[in-house]
Amino acid sequence: MGRRKGAHPSKGAKSYNVAYCYLPFVNEALPDDTAYSRFVDALEKSEAWEAVDERPSYLFRYIGDKYDRSSPDCQCHVYRLTRTTTIELGFSRSRQWEPAPVSLPDPEGDRRFDVQDVFCCAFSTSVCILILKLRFATDDPYMVADLLYNLKKVRRQGIVPVGGGEFGSIAKVAHDSEGGLPLTSIGGEVLSRTGVSFGPRFFFYASEGKEHMNVLLHVSIPDDAGVDAERLLFYLGNTYRRTFDYDRRHSLPISMHWASKTTAWSYSPEAVACLTMPSRADTDDAKAFVMDGFRNNFTHHYQFLYLLLLHQKYEYYRLLMKIGAGEQRNREQLEAFRHELEIFRANFVFARVSETQQYQALYGAVANELQLREMDRDAGEPIRALREMRRDDEAESRQAEELAERESDRRMERALNAVTVVAIVSALLDGLDLIGKYVPPTEKTSGLKVLLQLALTAILVGEAAWLLNEIRRH
Repeated sequence: MGRRKGAHPSKGAKSYNVAYCYLPFVNEALPDDTAYSRFVDALEKSEAWEAVDERPSYLFRYIGDKYDRSSPDCQCHVYRLTRTTTIELGFSRSRQWEPAPVSLPDPEGDRRFDVQDVFCCAFSTSVCILILKLRFATDDPYMVADLLYNLKKVRRQGIVPVGGGEFGSIAKVAHDSEGGLPLTSIGGEVLSRTGVSFGPRFFFYASEGKEHMNVLLHVSIPDDAGVDAERLLFYLGNTYRRTFDYDRRHSLPISMHWASKTTAWSYSPEAVACLTMPSRADTDDAKAFVMDGFRNNFTHHYQFLYLLLLHQKYEYYRLLMKIGAGEQRNREQLEAFRHELEIFRANFVFARVSETQQYQALYGAVANELQLREMDRDAGEPIRALREMRRDDEAESRQAEELAERESDRRMERALNAVTVVAIVSALLDGLDLIGKYVPPTEKTSGLKVLLQLALTAILVGEAAWLLNEIRRH
């Protein structure tokens, strides 16, 4: 998502601690077949939202084209709250927030943050994602992890505005609410107050009350002297607070990699963290790139990369929740499910997205961490059930065809046997008639002729009765 013009966080800042918070939802008030087009139309017409017209240049073109809003085949539209609306709602950069009263490992630490931007992404799958970009005031990276540990509890942890003055509409509601507003409520208020609320239902992987949101964060340490980078990445990449014990020998292995001597990544199912340390750069130009150029790449490219991966995760989850146990044998439901899954796979599921090594390496690592391949297998289970139903149907059809064929053969054999007997009896009768022309008939030959005629009549009556019975059966 693009940075607004004139926003250069590296200038005059001692540290740069930013997090993108992802809130997936579906519009339950809109029918599935028109949810995407109607929601996009509402966003286009709303004066509170502005389109984000950018497509990351590092993507393969056949993928990037799906995010080109000028294309009629665009599969995703991205919008950002206008600056005026952001201020009206209480999210200006001068308005700081903090978690509602909560116990933190460092009670004296700076817990303030501001909501710098709010984005809304509408995908053709009907999954939508609201994104809140937070900028933390603290210089302490462990404090960032402490704060996110609480903030990721999207339905339980409330946030409240700090200080006085004009709050803005949502900030006022949060200020007046006991315990503040959790982020899901903030998201609902944003959609409602900007006129694009269609019964949004926020959904996450866990049961209600236990949900955690996904987070992408960038922590930059100007002076990393004495910093244990791997230990810090353990807390940032898992959004753990520092009361979690960490011991290099005993803690679970952390998923991480170094992209360069100044940049490292860590990732878990809930978060992806980037740690940059400009002081490790060898030259002033390299240091300047880490402090500004890389931040631009993070904002425009890496954030979009994570969005692609999260959309896959959320859509798999939505599809899996859609097919309940009672629908596993419902052919119509399974056929509709198969159609949805195939379209989703064709438009959004890719093993490779770029030839640029650092982007592809991170994409592959995070996809593996999110276990997207395993989720795809799980989503394919109902399709396998459908295939089994089709195989059962085909087997039943073959059995029916074989039975019909055997029955046809039986009837043909019966008819042929009857014809043969009739022919033999007719031949005997014709023979007796022929002999009678030259030899006077005797009592025996006359009796034999009568018996043959009776037999022929009986055969014809029997075959007629059998034929009528067959007609009734079929």
